[in-house]
Formats: sequence, structure tokens, C-alpha cells
Amino acid sequence: MRAAYDALDEATRRRIAGFSAHHSLYHSQSRIGHMVQTGAGYGYHTKGAPLRPLVKVHPVTGRPALFIGRHAYGIPGLDEAESEKLLSDLIDFACRPPRTYAHRWQPGDVVIWDNRCVLHRARPYDYREVRVMRHTRVAGDPATELAPTRRDERASAYEPSSSNR
Repeated sequence: MRAAYDALDEATRRRIAGFSAHHSLYHSQSRIGHMVQTGAGYGYHTKGAPLRPLVKVHPVTGRPALFIGRHAYGIPGLDEAESEKLLSDLIDFACRPPRTYAHRWQPGDVVIWDNRCVLHRARPYDYREVRVMRHTRVAGDPATELAPTRRDERASAYEPSSSNR
């Protein structure tokens, strides 16, 4: 997502500089017809939909990166259609070669990425094959990682959070 940001024209960088979008697993899953009950699994919580900037500066490297993905929606200040188009255009642009990588798994492989600057997506796989996945998350600096939330209308409840836990 750093390379995608670097490749944007200056007019687009200026346009998106102050924009943020809400992020919700409920939103992305509902777009593909999958409705999940609150509490049924990871990401289906009551903490609301965080509002995150479209461009985040990495706290260690200082490099800007697009912070978008299929969970992003509802840019404040834009109507729904305009917001959806901008996010769709940015994702389309970001996911063009040479900024893509598809891993071909082999036994013993380990893949590690920094969620602050990589957009990742699960892909179909052979369900007859054993697949073991583990992940670790670092809460991060509350000043840059804890985002204000609003009620996620697809969740059955809303409990604003003031921590990353």
C-alpha cells in the first residue's frame, strides 16, 4: 500500500489527504451476501465501525500508505455512491501489478506481513489439504491505532471502546 500511495498522481493524493472511512467486517461480508450474528466469530463485535484515515503514516518508517480495503466504506463528507466509487477506484489501482503478490504455498511456509502497509485477502484453496493458520496482533500506539467508532448498524449492539483490547 506504500507503493500504491507512491504511484498516485499528486491531485489524487491531495484529494484523499484529509479523508477517512469507516471499517467493518459486517459491511464487507454483507456485500457478498453473508450476514453474521454479533459475537459469532472474530471481527463480529459490538465496538462499532472505526473511522480510519485513507492515508496512514507508518509510525516506524514514516512512510505514507493507503489504508483501505474491502472493509472500508462511508467516507464522511461524500455521499454513498461517491464514497463507494472512490474506494473502489483506489482498491482497483492499488491491486494492479507490480503491486500484487500471490503466494503459492508449500509445506513449511511461513508468511509474515505488516497490516499497516499491506492489503491482504484470503483466496480459495483445496479444502482437502490441511491448513494451519496462526496470527499475532500488536495493539500499537493508542494515539495512532485507536480510532473513534460509530454504531455499526449491522451489529446487534454497540459498546464504544476506549482501548485496543
